[in-house]
Amino acid sequence: MSIRIVSDSTCDLPQELVDRFQIKIVPAVICFGSQECLSGIDIDRELFYRKLEREDVVPTTSQPSPGQFLEAYNGLAHDGHSILSIRRSRIDCVDKARRRRKTLERGLELMAEAVGKDGCIMAGIGHANVPEEVTRFQERVQEMFNCVGLLVVYAGMAITSVAGPGLIAMVAYRLQHLFAKGDG
Repeated sequence: MSIRIVSDSTCDLPQELVDRFQIKIVPAVICFGSQECLSGIDIDRELFYRKLEREDVVPTTSQPSPGQFLEAYNGLAHDGHSILSIRRSRIDCVDKARRRRKTLERGLELMAEAVGKDGCIMAGIGHANVPEEVTRFQERVQEMFNCVGLLVVYAGMAITSVAGPGLIAMVAYRLQHLFAKGDG
């Protein structure tokens, strides 16, 4: 099983990195007036700058919806991948926090589908200065999975400056045949 990275197009990752690490990019929406374009699909960087020069309308952007991320996560989990999600968008307040709890729960469900609840896993949780929330999340992970190891770390300054405060990310993989029953 491999770990796949999911990000959104507002991170502006170089195409070389996207290709090299097979990063799944979820497109943001760019609007020129009433015309909506999906970044990287309907509009590329060159076209964006050409439109910016010739249009009188200032473009607006919208981050990808939670549903778009869920679709990306579902596809990767279905193919047996563990997921590391790195996003630039910030978690602002109560409404997004509520959605985040649901998203974290859904992420745990997808991970359970990918690695199974009965096997041994190694897991890591990274966060950007939300220790109380991570403690609750860590307890939930330990309830759901047989964790041989669980490392909790603060996200570095680079990731925090991109993802924003409140980031919680998790990666896990199953240890196959390492701790078979009866091996002591």
